[in-house]
Amino acid sequence: KGKKVLDDFSLKAPDGVILALLGEDKEGKSTLLKAASGGEKPETGDIYIDGISIYETGENAYCNFGYMSKEYGFYSLLKVEEYYELFLALYKVGGRYRSRRIEEVLELLDMKEYEGAFIGELPAETLPFLYLGKAILQEPEWLLMDEPTNGLDIPSKATFRQVVAKNLSDDTTLIISTHQVHDVEQLIDHVVILDQSRLLCDASVGEITQRYSFETRQANEMSNDVLYAEPSLQGNNVIVPHAANEPETQLNLEMFFSAVTLGKIQM
Repeated sequence: KGKKVLDDFSLKAPDGVILALLGEDKEGKSTLLKAASGGEKPETGDIYIDGISIYETGENAYCNFGYMSKEYGFYSLLKVEEYYELFLALYKVGGRYRSRRIEEVLELLDMKEYEGAFIGELPAETLPFLYLGKAILQEPEWLLMDEPTNGLDIPSKATFRQVVAKNLSDDTTLIISTHQVHDVEQLIDHVVILDQSRLLCDASVGEITQRYSFETRQANEMSNDVLYAEPSLQGNNVIVPHAANEPETQLNLEMFFSAVTLGKIQM
């Protein structure tokens, strides 16, 4: 309390990207996503989509965003179908499309069997998927997710990634805030790193891998070109400058995050 977050902060998210928003806890990631969804207005500044303030468009702004926060906030006395009906009504979606869309989402989530079940009686492992369904109901232009894989086991995380990937169109912008970087490494194409409200990195995966190579080297292969290194079972995982005549390597997101936040490399 009393501490400013994201003071003098500016970020532009390109259309149609899957952006990982990375940072330690209490770096303002949740605050940023809540504000971007229209749920919390900043003291100063604004948030724009296609050049128009989301606070000027009022309730219509919510139709452009699907927001999955850390806190699920379910209505335990509602049935699953009623829960989705409620939010589609808030999004002003009606007619035949409403029923058809609920059916589509339940099929996508493999939750058709729970359509008439009360939310308070659902198995705990289904709740993140129920909330994901709420976020994608109206097929939003912007999908905002705050630590979406928290509490999921490994098979559920894989299913979660598959569901998200299947539901994204080329025009959808997805912003995922997480500290579990392995969960999103194969999904993303843009990386933003925050540290004490400072923007340390705002770059596409392509820009990163054009600039740096991610390799494994043995002790006798360590040389002066190594910018950052971490021990591994195979030797040492290292980041080195990318040589123009060499193929690009796959991004090691966890190591890249550590190197950037420690000031070993810059973007």
